[in-house]
Amino acid sequence: MKLYAAMNRLFRRSYALKLFAVAFLGTHIPLLALLGWSIWRGWDSDPLLVQVAVLCLFATLAGTALTLYLLHGLLAPVRASAAALDAFDTHAVLPQLPEDGHDEAGLLMRGLNRSLRRIDDGIRELEWVARHDALTGALNRHGGNVQLAASIAGLAERAAFTVAVLDMDALKQINDQHGHDAGDRALVRIVDGLRPLLGPNDWICRQGGDEFLLGLHDDVRTLEVRLADWSAALVASDPLLRLSIGLAGYVPGEHAHALCRRADTAMYRAKRSGAGISMELPA
Repeated sequence: MKLYAAMNRLFRRSYALKLFAVAFLGTHIPLLALLGWSIWRGWDSDPLLVQVAVLCLFATLAGTALTLYLLHGLLAPVRASAAALDAFDTHAVLPQLPEDGHDEAGLLMRGLNRSLRRIDDGIRELEWVARHDALTGALNRHGGNVQLAASIAGLAERAAFTVAVLDMDALKQINDQHGHDAGDRALVRIVDGLRPLLGPNDWICRQGGDEFLLGLHDDVRTLEVRLADWSAALVASDPLLRLSIGLAGYVPGEHAHALCRRADTAMYRAKRSGAGISMELPA
């Protein structure tokens, strides 16, 4: 019973073993028929019959071995396809299965390549949508929180990092006077105007309707001058595009929420005073 249970488990887990068993039985049917006929005729009645039976036995065993070897080779595309699916599921590695075959195995591998690439494209698009603002292309609130935590975690010792909060002061006025499409264009213009100021590891996030959060790998005082010049040029091109900006430099060990609160406090101070930009220095 134990042997039967073990064989049963093995057969259920191995598709190759099932094929091998089918091939073994199929190649031995002629031999079994010959042995049955020989027994019915009687072994002693014809010595040639014994020789034929022995020859058929060895020929059948050789044929079985060859069949098993060839089946193992024919199953290679199935093994490769299973490995590709596992690699994609575990490590998100796209398959590079050969696509030059014209039989069922070739169709299988081409279909897997095509399907997994489409799935990967869909996953990447969903990930982008989940972390980005559809209007401006900037990070959304969730994406900004994730990126802020990653930026702080990846800072080298004593590396400068600054958070800037930008609030658009006249979005409601633009929407009321010129329509929401004009307000949308103003938001896009602000984001597009900020992008040239970003370094390779910097980012911009649209926190809400008219509020943006920037993560900048530079000194807070340097960025105050740079953003003030940029904001002044923006307002000179269109007075309705005025911004209130607050900056806070990261202090080692500071929590991300505390850093954002300090930048937010500086922004509201700039809004109240009409200064346009303000820094919040640590106590």
